[in-house]
Amino acid sequence: MARNQVESLFCLLSTTSSPVLLDTLVSGGVLGVEAVTLTFMVRGLQEAYLAAKPLFL
Repeated sequence: MARNQVESLFCLLSTTSSPVLLDTLVSGGVLGVEAVTLTFMVRGLQEAYLAAKPLFL
């Protein structure tokens, strides 16, 4: 994760009046890891998702 991405995520988290949460499920198991085909299912505020998106790549 690049420094500017960390700063964006920190900025989002520090400027909200309440905690920002994402609910994430991962599907694919060991075979998905080995084949680099994991599926992330993410639920939450769009701005929180966009700030955290680099964590899922």
